[in-house]
Amino acid sequence: TALVTPIATSPQLSDRARFPYVVRTLPSDSKQGPAFAAFFMSLGWPNVHVIIEDDSSYAKDLASTFKETFEKEEQGRCIASTHMLNSSQARYHNEQIISAIINSSSKSDIVLYLALKIRDLLEAKEKYLANEKAKRLVFIGTEGWGRTENLVKGHEKA
Repeated sequence: TALVTPIATSPQLSDRARFPYVVRTLPSDSKQGPAFAAFFMSLGWPNVHVIIEDDSSYAKDLASTFKETFEKEEQGRCIASTHMLNSSQARYHNEQIISAIINSSSKSDIVLYLALKIRDLLEAKEKYLANEKAKRLVFIGTEGWGRTENLVKGHEKA
């Protein structure tokens, strides 16, 4: 019996010895991480902040493949900071993460957000909109956000 999965993108599932019956309809994150890196490089963004959902192997694997490609492609590119999002304390923790990013010495305004729940982060960002660096923060997300408008509805200013 085969397991056809329309959403599983973890590179671990490519291990046929461990998962001989898994067939996916999307490419592995081993492709998506480098695609994010290529996107950032094409726009000339030399560094980026990364937020990873702490209980998600998907987010951790994607962050790993992104970092591997992004930092090796050209000297001077780096991950400005990495934050683990504690999903059980998301609201409070998101405020700490936004504060850490805007108070860092990095000039990066780009955040690669590898989690599905963006609403709490946008809500946290709204509290800092008086700060110029916070206003400029741009969040780039994965296909998990898709066309789901309710993820950002009510937080358009962020």
